[in-house]
Amino acid sequence: SCVPMETTTTALIATLIAILLPLALYMYHKRKLETTNHLKFPRREEIFTEKNGRTLTKEDAATNALPSDIAPILTHKISTFRDGYDDDDEDDGDDTSAHTHALGITIVAISDTHGHHRQLDMPKGDVLIHAGDYTLYGKREHADDFNAWLGEIKDTFGYQHIFVVNGNHECNAPWKHHVKDILTNATLLIDEFVQVEVCVQVESSLRRNSDKDADCDDDNDNDNDSTNPYANHILKIYGTNFSWPILHGPNPIYDRIHPETDILIVHGPAEGYVDKSRGCPALTKAVRSIQPKIVVSGHMHHARGVVDAKKCDFGADVTFVNAATAGYGTMHGHAFGKQPIVLQL
Repeated sequence: SCVPMETTTTALIATLIAILLPLALYMYHKRKLETTNHLKFPRREEIFTEKNGRTLTKEDAATNALPSDIAPILTHKISTFRDGYDDDDEDDGDDTSAHTHALGITIVAISDTHGHHRQLDMPKGDVLIHAGDYTLYGKREHADDFNAWLGEIKDTFGYQHIFVVNGNHECNAPWKHHVKDILTNATLLIDEFVQVEVCVQVESSLRRNSDKDADCDDDNDNDNDSTNPYANHILKIYGTNFSWPILHGPNPIYDRIHPETDILIVHGPAEGYVDKSRGCPALTKAVRSIQPKIVVSGHMHHARGVVDAKKCDFGADVTFVNAATAGYGTMHGHAFGKQPIVLQL
């Protein structure tokens, strides 16, 4: 049977409208979003350094280079880790002589190196933490060189432990299922909890008799032995797999965080803390529940810094760290722009 021409034309017009209208709406919203993001995230040739507002030239942007003013190492003291000792040898039931002092542990935190790890001026420390995105777009050569670099710096700078989590640039890499075989010079945490001993030298003023021959070893069980110039402290650390922000409801990844965690390593920041308003509400809720002492993240390059949240917010003092070392090219580049963050416990 013959189909009337009018019917065919009407069907064709309806089909075109069904195809073109959503496309037009998509292009409109895409353009609107680009305009908004342009205000928040300058294009590559307009990227600012953190220190003094100098801008990249177009030549700099083309070579992925930054001006010479790189944001310096940021050092932050954290008082939530304290060690106690008593001046009296005998237990007289009086707590008035008890004192607390800093543990003396130094943590070096970095994130979002994106293959530029060898440009960092690494400080000495006891623990090194990398909060993800150690590659650019999951390039295997970046992961291999990152692992080689970790092996080179571990003894040079005294890192007793190195912990790494995956970022969004690694979570879908072709080698993601055997990443632990690649990162042999670090402990890669993928939704895992570990307890480690960190050996530190005790200040002479905090012990009565200094034994210069003593050192940290497996037999040193008395951390507060006043005759030993060294002490072992336990750190409880949990590292998560990468997850995009969950705007509504819980995130199963964060629900698995160990309740005794002292230091939480997660690539994306928590909402409201070193996140430039782009953090994860589900992570903030999990932190309120678990109350770790430190949360180390990255991901938002332009949110690098440290924030101490008070007990009124979380029921305990929590320090949030965004250790991103990439510059401001979140949307249009991943150039090196910042030095590490040092945390003194």
